Amino acid sequence: MSQSLRPTYAATDIREALQQDGHRIWGFVVYRCTYKSDADWDEFMRRLRWCTRRNLEFYQGLDLMDSLGLTVLEDRSRFGGASTSTIRDHFIQWAETAVKAEQGAGARARGSQRYRYCIQVDEEALDSVVHKAPAPWGEIRVNNVGYVNLVSKEWEPYDPVEYEDEDERLEEPPEEPVEGCTLHDVGWMKVLYDRVMVSKYNYLRDDMAWEYEYRRPPLKAKMKYQNLLTVVASCIASTSAVSVSGAAEGFAKGVTGGGSATAVYPTTTDELVSYLGDSQTRVIVLTKTFDFTGTEGTTTATGCAPWGTASACQLAINQNNWCTNYEPDAPSVSVTYDNAGVLGITVNSNKSLLGSGSSGVIKGKGLRIVSGASNIIIQNVAITDINPKYVWGGDAITIDDADMVWIDHVTTARVGRQHLVLGTSASNRVTISNNYFNGVTSYSATCDGYTYWGIYLDGSNDLVTMKGNYIYHFSGRSPKVQGNTLLHAVNNYWYDSSGHAFEIGSGGYVLAEGNVFQNIDTVVESPVDGQLFTSPDATTNKVCSTYLGHVCQVNGFGSSGTFSQADEGFLANFEGKNIASASAYTVAQSSVPSSAGQGKI
Repeated sequence: MSQSLRPTYAATDIREALQQDGHRIWGFVVYRCTYKSDADWDEFMRRLRWCTRRNLEFYQGLDLMDSLGLTVLEDRSRFGGASTSTIRDHFIQWAETAVKAEQGAGARARGSQRYRYCIQVDEEALDSVVHKAPAPWGEIRVNNVGYVNLVSKEWEPYDPVEYEDEDERLEEPPEEPVEGCTLHDVGWMKVLYDRVMVSKYNYLRDDMAWEYEYRRPPLKAKMKYQNLLTVVASCIASTSAVSVSGAAEGFAKGVTGGGSATAVYPTTTDELVSYLGDSQTRVIVLTKTFDFTGTEGTTTATGCAPWGTASACQLAINQNNWCTNYEPDAPSVSVTYDNAGVLGITVNSNKSLLGSGSSGVIKGKGLRIVSGASNIIIQNVAITDINPKYVWGGDAITIDDADMVWIDHVTTARVGRQHLVLGTSASNRVTISNNYFNGVTSYSATCDGYTYWGIYLDGSNDLVTMKGNYIYHFSGRSPKVQGNTLLHAVNNYWYDSSGHAFEIGSGGYVLAEGNVFQNIDTVVESPVDGQLFTSPDATTNKVCSTYLGHVCQVNGFGSSGTFSQADEGFLANFEGKNIASASAYTVAQSSVPSSAGQGKI
């Protein structure tokens, strides 16, 4: 084929799109989710670049190599082994700020493939490219070998559409779970790596391209077409299999939630509120996103700007005259917030709230476990997008005047106030385990993209176990401990803070062991007005055996400050209680980032 006859449409389209959007960079962002071999990764990137260049040459577009932004996001602790839902959550946040940073203030984001889709490379994908596909520059040509995962930022769980023909048979068979999702479109697909960065990138400019191009990730076994009765039976069997995973360790050991009650599957926000708030023992399974945004209207009122009016600063709602009484000198501003977020959904006693795979999301409203509620399990759900611009816009999880509560494998993100708060009344026995508290935000009290309002433990008679949690991107209150709270913080992973992690006030009693602090400049804010045992060394840690039944584990620090305090007087408060086991901090370092949060059970 002569040079003049080669097709140019892909390169021409990409150039025109750059001009229309006012952009100077194009190309998919790549998430590295495997870290077993740096050599294999380097080889993968070499092949991806080579194929991109070859395809641009074919389309007479080699000039576009100069504007190709082959951005690779690497973070072993966060992305190693991460699910597509975790990658999507991060990509959403990354894209919010990247447009202006990469393309300039006047650039538009809508329509650009760079900010709508991203590439995920896990171990299986890497192996398919590096070890199963021949080198693209060699003589051997094998089609359809070597792929990457293409993730859609805009995907959300949806209500499946039923199709019936004249025989009342479904035209499409039910789907096997992919990362726990049984919908046909699971929000990502496998795409051949040698075509993804030019032809596929160009095609996805079309708003309908995802629908046309989508191919569900292949599974080892294909389901056969079944009649409607068989499908219904299999769905019942599948959904009934959703149950509590594991058992609570620590102070809430023995919590049963809804126990063996027949599971219910809400389909509307009203049903969800009803199931959580009634007096019946229930197992409630979420299979979709319940978006409360707009369900209770909005309010426009006068608030204040205690931290300034820059675009990254949170504003404050004047709730209970907070601005008037506590920030009288702050500038007054107009605030418009979503009413649903301000007060969470009431959760009554004897409930298990469970997510199915990565599909159970509560958006725009949190949960309230209050007024004597007890025996409650919240597991494998995500709670997101609660008036993130406004302080007093709402909390993700509130516990106050409660007992026997287990919060496990929950992800919280983009929350206006606290991600987790235990109020001033007694919350008694609480276990907080394997959760992902994601502090990445566009608005914060520190105006830097780091959430200040993390975890606040303020109860009058609280026993709290925090184990295996991933606490990421906070500037403070992570946690703040006071009132009369005994906290066992064990095998958690704090990563990336612009401020402090612990804040310990009067009445806060904290034992910290086997934790990891990575990129945390200030591990504990001074002064410590409560009591703190930091498990400083092997000799000192032997005292734990008497009260906890094991020798405490030292904590690990990487590019962080440290803390060293050994108040022993309060350790007797642990004696005779249910105590979580403790592993070396190296175990938490390798396991917590890939196992904490929704979809990691």
